[in-house]
Amino acid sequence: MSGARVGPRTWEVPAEDIPRLLHPGRAGLLVAGPLVARDSGGRVHTDFLPARGGRRLVGWALSTVADTGGGTVTVWPSGATVMETGVAFLIGRYIRGEREWAGDRDLTVVTVGVAPGPEDLDVAVTPVPHRMRMETGGRTVDYTAWELLPGA
Repeated sequence: MSGARVGPRTWEVPAEDIPRLLHPGRAGLLVAGPLVARDSGGRVHTDFLPARGGRRLVGWALSTVADTGGGTVTVWPSGATVMETGVAFLIGRYIRGEREWAGDRDLTVVTVGVAPGPEDLDVAVTPVPHRMRMETGGRTVDYTAWELLPGA
């Protein structure tokens, strides 16, 4: 992934680095594992898990991320846009990469592109804001996504 870290919890990237995601039309989790291979050009296996039966997303995301083997989970709540979720996905991948580079043993990351509402919360979390500045069509756009850490 290209882009330079700009200050604490802020990244500046070109808009074309945001993954092109198809909107699934429903709430769920975007689950991405570690890089497929070092020479894969940065490709990563990604799945969308749709929420069923009114399932709350945050607790599900925190339990799912443990099964990714060092991957990321991006929460996609109802009403979140493709861009908001794409930014959260990309920020999650940056955070994971930083942790790997720093030698951190915990490489799992959960992010969300909009502040989670009470309908999504079933566990205590500490939301940590991360900002991204993008250049697109000759203008600068700022987005915020949140990393969800277990506990309050």
